[in-house]
Amino acid sequence: MNKYQELVVGKLTNVLNSTAEGFEDKILNLVAAAGRTFIGGAGRSLLVSRFFAMRLVHAGYQVSMVGEVVTPSIQAGDLFIVISGSGGTETLLPLVKKAKSQAPRLW
Repeated sequence: MNKYQELVVGKLTNVLNSTAEGFEDKILNLVAAAGRTFIGGAGRSLLVSRFFAMRLVHAGYQVSMVGEVVTPSIQAGDLFIVISGSGGTETLLPLVKKAKSQAPRLW
C-alpha cells in the first residue's frame, strides 16, 4: 500500500472508530420519521452526500440535495442533514445556523 492509500484507509478507520454505536439506526429512524430529507455538503463531502442521497432515494425516501435549482423549500417535519469532514466548512455553516435557529430541538 502506498502512502496515499494508507492515508485514506487511516481516515476511514478514524471515522468508523469515532462513530457512536447505533448511530446508523438513529439516522435511519430520523429519515423514516421525516416528511422529506434534505442533504447538503461541500467538496468531497458533497460527493458523499450525493451518494447517501441516492441510496436513500433507492430505498424509497423523498430526498432533495440542498442548493439544486429544483430543490423545494424545507417545511416543518422535514429533516436536514449536512455532511462535513471538518465540521467547519464556511459555505455550510450559515445553513446549519439557520436550521438550528428554526429547529433547535434536534441538536
